[in-house]
This record gives sequence, C-alpha cells and structure tokens, in this order.
Amino acid sequence: MLPLPFSRLPLLVLLALLCACSKPSTDNDTADGEEVSPYQNLVFQLDAAVAAEDQLNRWDTTQYVRFEPAVRGKFKWTGERELTFSPLEPFRPTTAFTATLQPQYLPPSQQKSPPALDRTRFHTPYLELREAQAYWGQSRRAAGTAEMRATLRFNYLVQPGEVKPLLRVSQEGQPVAFEITATQPDSTVGVTLTQSVRPGSPLQLEIAPGLRAVGGDQSTQKPLTAQAAVPSQETLLVREAVGVLVEGEPVITVLTSQPVVASEVERLLTVQPAASYSVEALESGFKLKGNFDVDKTYQLGLGTGIRGALGGQLEEAFSQSVSFVDERPSLAFAHGDKAMYLNALGARNLGLRVSEVEKVKVSIAKVYANNIQHLLRSGRQYGYGGGEDDYEGGGEGEEGEYEDRSYNYYDTETLGNVLTERTYTVAGLPKQGGLRLLNLSLKDLEFSGPLKGLYVVRVQDTERQWLQVSKLVAVSDIGLIVKQGLKGRTLVFANSIRSAEPLGGVSVRFVSSNNQVISTGTTNGDGVAVFDSTAATSRFRLSLITAQKDADFTFLNLPQSRVETSRFDVGGLQSNAARYQAFLYGDRDLYRPGDTVRTNTIVRTETWQAPPANLPVKLRLLLPTGKEYASLRQKLSADGAFESRFILPPAIMTGLYTLEVLTGNDVLLASRQISVEEFIPDRLKVTVQATPTVATPGQPVQAQITALNLFGPPADRKFEVEFSLKEKPFKPKNFPNYTFQISSGERRRRSGAGYQEATPISDRFEKTTREGTTDAAGRGTATYEVPDYTDLGTLEGAAFTTVFDESGRPVNRLATFEVQTQSVLFGIQNLPELVSTRQAVTTQLVALTP
Repeated sequence: MLPLPFSRLPLLVLLALLCACSKPSTDNDTADGEEVSPYQNLVFQLDAAVAAEDQLNRWDTTQYVRFEPAVRGKFKWTGERELTFSPLEPFRPTTAFTATLQPQYLPPSQQKSPPALDRTRFHTPYLELREAQAYWGQSRRAAGTAEMRATLRFNYLVQPGEVKPLLRVSQEGQPVAFEITATQPDSTVGVTLTQSVRPGSPLQLEIAPGLRAVGGDQSTQKPLTAQAAVPSQETLLVREAVGVLVEGEPVITVLTSQPVVASEVERLLTVQPAASYSVEALESGFKLKGNFDVDKTYQLGLGTGIRGALGGQLEEAFSQSVSFVDERPSLAFAHGDKAMYLNALGARNLGLRVSEVEKVKVSIAKVYANNIQHLLRSGRQYGYGGGEDDYEGGGEGEEGEYEDRSYNYYDTETLGNVLTERTYTVAGLPKQGGLRLLNLSLKDLEFSGPLKGLYVVRVQDTERQWLQVSKLVAVSDIGLIVKQGLKGRTLVFANSIRSAEPLGGVSVRFVSSNNQVISTGTTNGDGVAVFDSTAATSRFRLSLITAQKDADFTFLNLPQSRVETSRFDVGGLQSNAARYQAFLYGDRDLYRPGDTVRTNTIVRTETWQAPPANLPVKLRLLLPTGKEYASLRQKLSADGAFESRFILPPAIMTGLYTLEVLTGNDVLLASRQISVEEFIPDRLKVTVQATPTVATPGQPVQAQITALNLFGPPADRKFEVEFSLKEKPFKPKNFPNYTFQISSGERRRRSGAGYQEATPISDRFEKTTREGTTDAAGRGTATYEVPDYTDLGTLEGAAFTTVFDESGRPVNRLATFEVQTQSVLFGIQNLPELVSTRQAVTTQLVALTP
C-alpha cells in the first residue's frame, strides 16, 4: 500500500490541470480579442514595472505600442505597470486591431526581454441591426393615399445602396416588394413598401451576410434579422419619445405611427418643467427644439383627441419622462458653424455644450488676413485615411514618434500662429441655461496687435484626445453689407454691430479670388465705400472684402455669404392697367365677430401724384372661402384717399378674410388680409399673494392661492407654483453715480493663470416647484423655504402660479416678494473710464439701509 501523500498525488495533478484549463486567457474567447467601444481610451497592464517616476501622469507622443491598423494618439503612464492610450479620432467600426509593445522605447535593461501586454488583440463592435419600426406615411406615388414604411436602425453608418440588394421583407412567409431611395450614408435606413400589407401581422426583415459599415474593414458573416409590428391606420400610436443631443443641442424626438400636424401637436402638448420650444413635423412624428436644460428630466404629455395626417386618432393620453443622458462624452459649440462673428464690444462669450467631460484644453490660433481665403476653401480636415498607414494630419516621425498635428479639423500650422493654450475645469466655467460660457479675452486674442486675422478656437478633452471641436471666430464691431451690381459696381456698407450707426473712416480692401488686392477705399460719413470695376481689374473676380478701423478688423467672404434672392420679392414695383398704386391699412389685423373693420386707402399715380378728385374706386371684403361678402363704392378725396368700414355680424364665419382695392373698372390695386377669430375667456379667476412680502434668509414664504369658477361654485383644481430668485438692483434716488451691484457670489481661479474671475450670482439660484390641489373652497397654499443666503444684497423672489381648469387649460398668475440678505448695503462711486498712470484715484464709498 502506497503512503498517504503519494496516494493523493494523481488527485493533485488533476486539480492543477483543471485550474490551468479554467484560467482566463489574456484575450477574449473570440479570435479578434475583446470588444472595445470606438469612443474610449485603452488601458494596458504590463507584467513588470517600466515607467519612471518622472514619466507618470503626462501625455507622451512616443509610440510605446504599435497598432495594426494604425491609430494616431497619445500615451500616458498612469502607473509603473499601467499605460493609457487615447486616440486622436475614434477607432474604426467593425475592425480588428492588434497591439504590439515597442521594446526600443523601453528602458535598456528591458529591451531584450520586454514585459508582456495584457491585451494584444481587440475589436470594435460588429455591425448590428438594432431594431426595425413600421409606420404609415403619405404616398409619394399617389397623392392623397397612404403607404407603409419601415425604418432600419444600425449601430453604424451604412450605405443604403448596399442594404437594398441584401434586404428581404416578408409577411406571413410571403415576400413584400419594397424600395430604398436614400443615397447618403446613415445609421437609419428608410424602406418604402410598394404593396399593401395587413395590419396586426408583423413584418419580417432579414439582411443577408455581406453588409459592411462605412469605414469598417469587415462585413457581416451572419444574417441580420428584425421584426416590425404593422399598426392600424385608424389609430395614432406614439412609438417612442427620446431626448438626444444633436451637435450638443438638446432635442426631443417623438415618433408616431403616422404623420402629425405641428399645429395639432402644439394644441395638446404639455412639457413640464415649462420651457420655450418650437415644434417641427417629421416624416412620422415631430421633434421639439428649444431652451431645454440637459441636466433636467422633462415630463412629456399628449392629450387624447389629437389626429394624425392620415386620420388616425390618439385614443389614450400619452405621458413619458424624457432626459438627455448621453452614453458617451460630447463637446459642441452652441451654434456650430451657423455663427462666426462675435462683437468685440460685447461679452465675447462662446456657448459650449459639454457632457461627461471634466477638463478641457482650449487653444486659440490666429489665421492671418492674407490666408483667410485659403483656410475657408480648404475647410475641415477629418475622417479615416485611404489606407491603414495613410491618415491625414499625422504619421510616424523620426525615432518612431507620432507627429502631433493637433489641429486636424482646421489646418492652421502654415496659415497662422497659436496665441494661447489653457486648461479649464468644466465645473468652473460660468453656466447659462444648458451652456457653459467660454470667454475670449482681447488680450489673449492680441486684438490691438498689428497683425490681423481670423481666429480658430479649439476645445479638446484632456483625457480623450479624439474628443475635440473647433470653431471659426471673427471678433469685431464692424458689420459689413456688400451689394454687387450687374455693371461691375460694388457698394460696401459699414455699420457698428453694437449701435447700428454708420462707420466712417473704415479702410476697405477688395481682394480677388486669387488673393490679389485689386482696390482699396475708405468709407464716407454714411459708412459707404464704392468700387467700380475697370478694364484693368475686369479679369479678376471679387471674392473677399476686408475692413479695418484702428484696432478693429473684420472680413466678408462673398462666396459663402451671398444671399440667394429667389425666395424674396425683389422684382420691384409692378405696373397695372390703371397706372395707379394703392396703400391699404387698417386699425388692426385681428377682429372678433361683431367688431367693426375700419380701413384707410391712399392712391397715387406711378409718379407719386394724387389722382383726380372724386375718382371712383371699390373696396371688397372676401370670405375665407373666396366668395365676396361685401363691396363698397367710394370716391377719392382731393388728397387721393378714402376711409371705409365693415360691420361684422356676431354669427359671421371665422377665418382669414381678404380686403381688395379696385378701380371702377375692376383693376386690382392692392389687397390685405385680416383674421376674424373667437376668443375663449378664462374659466377660472385666480389670485395669488406671497406672504410675507419682505423675507429674510431661512424664513418660509407662502403663496396663498384662490381659484374660483367664473360660472359656478369654487374650484378644486390642480396647481403648480414655481419659486425663483434673482438679483434686484438697488438704485437710491440721492446716489445716482454709485453702484451697489455685487459682481459675484464667489471667486474662482482660472486654470493656467494667476488671476481670479467672478461668477454670476444668478448661478447660485435654483428654481423650486411645488404642486398641490385647492380645497373645496378653491384655496391652496405652497410654501417655499428661503435658502440661507448672506451678503448678496436685495433679491427679488417670484411665485409663478399655474392653475389648471377642468379641460387642462392653464391660468397663470405671478406674485413677487423681496429677500433682504444684508441689513446694510454698500456702494462705490463710479470711476472714470480713462485715468492717468502714476496718479492716485480717489474712490467714494457709501453705506445705506435697504
């Protein structure tokens, strides 16, 4: 018999083998390694210490790890054995990558036996068909009919032309004919069914293998399938309501089972908390754009009775919470590329929409005046390169390092210079609405310097190198309007953007498309400069106007700023058979049934002379249906004018009416439209009073609400009260030259600079909402606890009250109160704008009670 230790030896060996088999490998089970997001940093763990202390926590362009396909980016040692890689652009979709440690950049002692990486293979998510939805749309082939459409949503951009031959649509096993008309790459592909389908039976959609995402190097290996329910045309359904950030702008998108009319939506749509927005109809739903706060959650509601454009009716009220949570970090300027000019005499703030980013690096570059045209023509440079090692804006330099060409959106390296680079904490930037404000200092812009030009402002996440956004900015108070004539004459009008006053003495340069100055001029007292093309300049095409006055400089690029006039009435005055012109106006544009419409008409000849007295004319009032309702015959006075009036009966049709002025032989001279509408009065009488009217910090304030039905007993109705605070200016009568305004509630130090700047007091105030129901007597109370604010001067509080009647229609009232945070207010006398250097400046202070 074997000794006990030897008898257990086979069991120990078996356990060791099982442990070895169950140990996870360095890569994922798939041949392409683990899956990573295209929008993330990579963290590599090494099995030995590599980085020295002085290498930690700073970005480095040394290519410690080589990727196949090549990826541009930067590295940072976050530990002795931990290396972080941040790409300068997102990883390619549906692409498998390999990572190889470069031993030549390691310490000499580790180059012969380099440590191992924990991740050598990885891939971005493969192409997927996330979902398919079916809805009814207005037919493009037969007007007035409906057709079934479907939407395919992918996780990447795809080419619609590649989807069409691979797609198969069926219902209950029978194929359904379809067409795809889109041509541009998109992650959403629309499919139009060209034959009828049965509501209630789902559609089966299948995409055969072989589809490739835009920018990806692998096509699908398995079929992509999805199912879509077919809705009934008689019922309007809300498919989904989502909040998204479109280039940083918050947008609420509501998808329905058939098109809707924007005016119908506005009538029955509710959004809480209240926000200003506009409704824009979509192919199958609508979207809301407005002043939404990305940090808030909104309750969206649609009342029953709303009808779709194809006859379907919403049978059940819809309500859903919508937020703007973004799955990945984002950076965007508030107005994107729509706005370029920033007033030099204003606040000079750029609005930034920032999501899930803690710190940003802001770079400001100046492109000099003689290079502006080249920059605007070349535009942005971005996107995937033509090959694995062919990436625009970067590549390997000497010693295997990446050349850091950070301006991969606007190439300014050879067109100008970088003026300043600073790092900001996002939480430290002033906030207004849903925006962070980035202030541009005239000193940082070298506004008074001799070299003028256009600015390129770039904002980049300090941790994610690929997350960056750039914007062209022209800082000036000179506004330009250019008018080009057919005979070669060009008029330039220069006005102050701040005051709209004409600017004289502005030096204007006229630059051709091949960057040659073909003429110069100076604006006169009316702010006008003229350029007449001559034989010597006729071979040049005017392309750019630059203007400079003292330190102020601006430009106008004619090809990009030209106004298309086809949508405007620029044909001029048209003559008629009678050779008369008439001007018709009234006391207002909106009337109620039972009102009197009063009008006045002035008639002139084409030479602006009064026509003969007693000339017969007619004034007609047309119904909304186009039929004539009434006609008056009048005679002109010696001044060529006449007055008239129409009495509208109480039972008259409502709608848009037309007034027409005609000569005695029915030649139309002028027309004007008026509206006749019914006005529905409020059904509730609502009063609200805030007590006390003057409060102190920490003291409760009550809003006493009384709601009474105008026709019936007191009302027990739902109410909402929004309490808010804002600064109230203190302007005593006997101290007009003193300011008592508190510039900031707190101070903060700007990153990368040695000075402090103020933040607005209003950033500290938050709105509070109270809800409730009035009692049987129509009374209700909402209580607000004033925060413990101190040393903020006098604050004005508001209790904005909304009471809803039985139909859900709101009735609003406002009550105000004061909050005294100081028993004594301090003021300082205004200082002169210009003072001499090395001279004492006397300041006067005053202390007053509120």
